[in-house]
Amino acid sequence: MVITEIKMKKIIYVLVAIFIAACSKSEDSTFLTDISEDVFSFKPIAGGAIMHYNLPADPEIMGICVRYKDAFGSDMLRSASSICDSIILIGFNEAQSNVPAVVTLCRRDGVESNPINITFGTKDSGPVAFMNNVQVKSGWNGFTVTYNNPENSKGMAHVFYLGINPRTNEPDTILISSFNLEEGEDFIVYQPKQESGKYDIVIRAEDFRGHMVKERVWENIDAITTSKLDASEFEFVCDNIVTSEKDKIGLQYLFDGDTKGTTWWDEEEFDRFHFYSFLAGPNAAGENAHPMYVDMKKNRLTAQLRIYCMLGYMSGKGPDFSAPVYSKAETAGIWYGYYENMLPCKVTVYGCKDDGNSDWESKAWEKIGNFEESPKLAQSLRWTRNAAGSMYNYVRLANKVAMEECDPSYLAIDFDAEQGEGYRYLKIVIDDVFDLPWNPSDINQRNGLEYVAMQELEIYTD
Repeated sequence: MVITEIKMKKIIYVLVAIFIAACSKSEDSTFLTDISEDVFSFKPIAGGAIMHYNLPADPEIMGICVRYKDAFGSDMLRSASSICDSIILIGFNEAQSNVPAVVTLCRRDGVESNPINITFGTKDSGPVAFMNNVQVKSGWNGFTVTYNNPENSKGMAHVFYLGINPRTNEPDTILISSFNLEEGEDFIVYQPKQESGKYDIVIRAEDFRGHMVKERVWENIDAITTSKLDASEFEFVCDNIVTSEKDKIGLQYLFDGDTKGTTWWDEEEFDRFHFYSFLAGPNAAGENAHPMYVDMKKNRLTAQLRIYCMLGYMSGKGPDFSAPVYSKAETAGIWYGYYENMLPCKVTVYGCKDDGNSDWESKAWEKIGNFEESPKLAQSLRWTRNAAGSMYNYVRLANKVAMEECDPSYLAIDFDAEQGEGYRYLKIVIDDVFDLPWNPSDINQRNGLEYVAMQELEIYTD
């Protein structure tokens, strides 16, 4: 069935190519056709229209051509085979009505029919719709871009801020991001490297053919300063925390300020079965994940949540995640040789304002942010690429000094700054953890019981 469909598509492409070539060479002669514009119907879409047609049952008719001018005045030729029933007319930005076009039929001998005049309408293209609804608002240590793109949106957006060009030391627009336009509602928090209390923002949009469509400017956007919320200011609740005093595993290590794993290097006599880390499970991730909760004691404007991992180290150094047969650790039967397949790759965070309700499950939770990477993502692209416990980790630190000089590795979940009085409660759901780069034959090495490891958890508020 699949092979038949592929062959049919190839046949259609060949037929279209043949009759386009034939029609383009036969401008001096035409044949008469008695079809009228009534056989064509149009559906406006983003940046164009879909033209439906029903051609006469004539074996000599190979296809159809539509000629018109696009938004830039360029001549457009769109062609389709007679065995199709529709053709997409493209090339427009702002919505238009009564766009004139000419339709001709094309015979096998390359002769086109007499022209049939038609008109059609279009909707705003993806770039235009984006530019009409995009908003720039105050953000955490920067600014926030929000948008809601319609169906079939295509194109690209470029976000700039007014800063200082590092090469010329002169004021200039600095590109901070470019992204493809896709259907749906979203927001992006930007934190420019050049810190400022206010920002001037420029956003430009281009269509999929590379034409710059529109530009807008926002001036004097306030940046909201944030800071890390001290662990004494909130309560963390999780009902399946793994605790091992012997292995240095427990809740206290999730908020001890060690975001990299440097505490291990402070031991007078290094014990490789000490981890100084946090572990939860079983069922801390996946479909049956036990949520983790945070009570910040009062409503707070909540900016960001971060989850850190332990950094990698040289062979023979640092905590040892070996399986029980090679390890004296109480938690060896959980690690079973690996660490990275317990690190989150998909996290959803929900928020709730102070409601006077002590029952976590009955609260009116609303989704306020999420993070997602594929569990099978190439290791070099993961946020955990520098994590410990892997033969493929991208940093191998030999001592505490090297670890202190290395940047921490963490996933960050940003929250929209427009949240009223903020949230008191957070609900953190670990939807999935990373797979190992290979599929171990031993089921114990696959983290089948869905344990989750975290080196540190931080919350940032205003």
